[in-house]
Amino acid sequence: METMDITTTSAAAPKPGYKLTRFGWIPEEWEVMKLSDVTSKVTVGIASAATHAYRNTGIILLRNLNIKEGYLDTSDLLFIDEEYEHSFRNKRLRVGDILTVRTGYPGISAVVTKEFENAQSFTTLISRPKPSLVDSDYLCYLINSELGKEFVSNGQAGGGQKNINAGTLTHFTFPLPTKSEQTLIVSFLKQWEKYEKGLTDLIEAKHKYKRGLMQQLLTGQRRFPEFQEQPWREMKLGNILQEVSRDIVWDDDELYNLVSVRRRSGGLYFRESLHGHQILTKGLKDVHAGDFLISKMQVVHGALGLATEEFEGMKVSGSYISLVSKSEDELLIEFFNYLSHLPQLYNIALLASHGVHIEKMTFNLRDYFKHSVPIPPSVQEQRKIVQTIEALNQEIELLQAQLRQWQQQKKGLMQQLLTGQLRVPHN
Repeated sequence: METMDITTTSAAAPKPGYKLTRFGWIPEEWEVMKLSDVTSKVTVGIASAATHAYRNTGIILLRNLNIKEGYLDTSDLLFIDEEYEHSFRNKRLRVGDILTVRTGYPGISAVVTKEFENAQSFTTLISRPKPSLVDSDYLCYLINSELGKEFVSNGQAGGGQKNINAGTLTHFTFPLPTKSEQTLIVSFLKQWEKYEKGLTDLIEAKHKYKRGLMQQLLTGQRRFPEFQEQPWREMKLGNILQEVSRDIVWDDDELYNLVSVRRRSGGLYFRESLHGHQILTKGLKDVHAGDFLISKMQVVHGALGLATEEFEGMKVSGSYISLVSKSEDELLIEFFNYLSHLPQLYNIALLASHGVHIEKMTFNLRDYFKHSVPIPPSVQEQRKIVQTIEALNQEIELLQAQLRQWQQQKKGLMQQLLTGQLRVPHN
C-alpha cells in the first residue's frame, strides 16, 4: 500500500504552533467546534408509521439497520409510496448528509452517497454539514471515532434500549482542522480502508473457496489421485460411532469449568466456571479431547462439534451426548466433525429429532444411528481431507489476525489524526 509520511507531537508539553484546549494541545489553526456550528440542521427522518406505504418499488427508505460504520448497507432496502412520501419532502436526503443510528446502537454513522439522493430515512438522525466548514467524510469519521463514541455513550438516554436524540448530537464537540487538512486526513484514512477492504474481500473469497472445496472433498466429488482406485462406502452411523458416558461424582465445593457448543457448527467454547452448589441441574459429564458432542435440545440448529485439546477435562451439561469413533482404523473423528458441517448431516440430525415445534424438538441417538453416510474407505484419505481443510482454516485465521491488527492500528491512528497529535504534511 502507498502511504504518506506523518509527523507527531507530544500531548504532554507545548510545542511551537500548538495551543492548549480541552482536547490537549492541538494545532493553532484548528478550532474547537460543536456539531451545531458546522451543520445547517440536525433532524430526524420520517417518524410516522409507514408500514401501510411500503411498496416493491418507489422511494428508498433507509433505516437504522442500513447504517453501518462508514457505509450504507443496501442488502435489505425498503421502498415507500411516492404519494405518501411527498408530505415528507422536506426530509429528503442530499448527497453529503450524514445518517446516524438513533436507537439500538446509537452513534454509528455513514455518509449519504449519490445513489441515495432524495431517498428518505426512518427515525434516523440526519446531519447536514456546511460544505464551506467541514468535509462530510471527515465529520462522519469524527462521529464514528472514539471521541464520538464517548460523547454518544455519555449522552444517550437509558431505559430498555439505548438511544440518542438530535438535540444531544448537536452538542458533540471536537477539534476541527482547516478544510484543506480535513481533505488530506480523509484521503489518508481512505487509503487504509482500501487495504482493509482488500483483506476483507480476500477473507470472504477464502471462505467461499473453502465451503465449495469442503462440499466436494467431504462427498467424494473430488478425490486425491492416490486414493481414487477405491470407492467410498456407505456406513451406518451406528457402525462407526459409539456413545461414551463419563458422568462425574458431584461435589458442591468443586469448581467446574463448563463448556457449551455453538449453533451452526460454531464449535465448542468455554462458558464459565461455577462451583457445584451454584449449578441448579446436578448432572455434568467429563469432556475429553476427541469427543464429538451433540446438544440434544439444539442439534437441529447445528449445535454439535469436536472437543479439541484445550477442552480436555472440562465439563458439559448432561443434556449433551458424547460420541467417539468405534474404530480409529475405520473413522477419523476429525473427519466426521467436518462431515457434520454439511447440510446432509444437518438433515439427518433433524430427522432424528422429534417434537411438535423446532424449538422443542429432542434428539434421539438411536434414530440417528440408523442413518448412513458415505465415507472414504481409508483413514489415510480421511486424514488428508482433514489436513487440507485445516490448512485453509489456518490461512484464513492468519488473514483474520492481520485484519484485526490493521483495524486496531487504524483505530489508534484515527484518534491521533482527529486530535492533531499526528499530522499529514501539506505538499
